[in-house]
Amino acid sequence: LQQTQLNSYCNNKLARVDLDVLTRICDFLECDLSDIIKYIPPEKEDVK
Repeated sequence: LQQTQLNSYCNNKLARVDLDVLTRICDFLECDLSDIIKYIPPEKEDVK
């Protein structure tokens, strides 16, 4: 895992999420995926 790649994950500058990278991060930190990632749905626009 390169530092630039890790910085992208930490600073929310991702074009895509690599599951292999997430797995390696969880293994290193000895945590579950739910400990490091949270789904936040986009805000709904008012429909008129």
